Amino acid sequence: MNAWARRGLLFVMAAWPAWIVSCPPLQDLPNHLATAHVQLGLERYPELVSNGFFKTNSTLFAFLHVAGAFMSLRMAAKLFVTLGALVSAVAYPATARALGGNEESASLVLLPMIHSWFVAMGMLDYALAVPLVLLTLGALAAHRRAPSLLRGASVCVLALAVWYTHAFAVGMLALLAAIEIVATKRWRDVSTFALPLAPAIALTAWSSMLQLGSETTFGEATVYQGAGALLYGAFAEWMWSLTKWTLASVVSAGVIAFYGLRRMRERPPFFSPIAMAVLVILYATLPYHAHRWFYVSSRVVPFLWVGLLLRVPSELPPWLRNALVASTLAFSVGLGIEYVIVAKQWEDFTRAEDAVPTRARLLPLVFDRKGPHGDNTWPMLHVWGLYVVDRDTTAPLLFAHSRSFPVSYAQQPPPRFHGLLLEQFPQTMRTPETFCKKLEDAGIARGDCAASYARAWDEFWTDARPRFDRVIMYGPSAETRAAIPSSFRVVYDRDETLVLATSPE
Repeated sequence: MNAWARRGLLFVMAAWPAWIVSCPPLQDLPNHLATAHVQLGLERYPELVSNGFFKTNSTLFAFLHVAGAFMSLRMAAKLFVTLGALVSAVAYPATARALGGNEESASLVLLPMIHSWFVAMGMLDYALAVPLVLLTLGALAAHRRAPSLLRGASVCVLALAVWYTHAFAVGMLALLAAIEIVATKRWRDVSTFALPLAPAIALTAWSSMLQLGSETTFGEATVYQGAGALLYGAFAEWMWSLTKWTLASVVSAGVIAFYGLRRMRERPPFFSPIAMAVLVILYATLPYHAHRWFYVSSRVVPFLWVGLLLRVPSELPPWLRNALVASTLAFSVGLGIEYVIVAKQWEDFTRAEDAVPTRARLLPLVFDRKGPHGDNTWPMLHVWGLYVVDRDTTAPLLFAHSRSFPVSYAQQPPPRFHGLLLEQFPQTMRTPETFCKKLEDAGIARGDCAASYARAWDEFWTDARPRFDRVIMYGPSAETRAAIPSSFRVVYDRDETLVLATSPE
């Protein structure tokens, strides 16, 4: 099988599940679709303002904005997932060929990287940015071998595409390029690398200042991970997808790790032993969550795996090749199964749409983020976004707390109804026990827990009633149901989904 046939097969095996469901069941995707819906009809959302499309982390939203003008946002999402699979199915094997000389053997372990955890999370811009970085590194290597205006321009364009897709990836690109110069002591490469990368680096610096200057004061504490969590995350937050059905990826991960660590003395371009050491240190020392930035250290993980991948030998034993073919097929089939079962859960949740009027002032409260199939993602966390798309409802949980997002608040909402705090509220209020533990973690004396819990709910419902006319809950506990005041009427109650009305029918 030739190189392009292998790449085409990898593309099909990663992309096909998106076309057997109504919407790819990726964790953050409904929130992103809600954002795109708001941008397409901004006049209906005076509480939000668009930040335009000349900004980093905008590739998905620009695509949805253009495509959403003449097709459904669900269809546009399928196309973008497919586009990401296509770019990845070309970029990863091409990188293995250009930087490792091992495309044929690498292709046997690549499928879990093409449909990575970032895809499963719906972090589609970063999932696309990683292969774009690899294509840029390949172009940079070619430019170093034979510098020319055309090659330099291609590096510049690719780096700008990386910036447009995700600024953090530009930081990784610049870091790997800088380490390569230091590791090889080829100081003449400074200008060869710096000139074509300079525009993307400058735009990244501008983007960072913009985000830092516009961030909300709300957020969570900075969180670092211990050694066990880091080791687990190194696998689960790259090589594993949504559910247990794609755990066949452990075979590919084991092979990559075995050969990569065993042959660490190898020096593939941009992923020398020095570069790998720096990446490990970076992964171990960066915070997992930094106030209001999430999965920071996780974004280093793809590049660690690529560095290991480039050390896989070009020839593998026949028995191992057969095992990898079987695990790749199992991963693709498992991917289709988990798409179907998670999408079915989304469909069950959206069956309540008939109980939510068009343009309702909707308050979503998600108590059970995982649902029945949340093995490696929180698939139910943002499904409320489909109500924004389908019923044109309000979107109080939209990602909108800084100008780095496609939309942001025209005026900051009350703290209780700020998206960052409102999203966390159901986790705190699920039971009196979760509520009191939160108080204890904050250093607040719990006192009469049951009374404090009831009082907190009373205050919440008093503030929510004039602001919203529908409330949708997923996974409310018995205690949560008991705290609902009589002024709210149940208009839908099936399985784990509950809809309340705060105005007459």
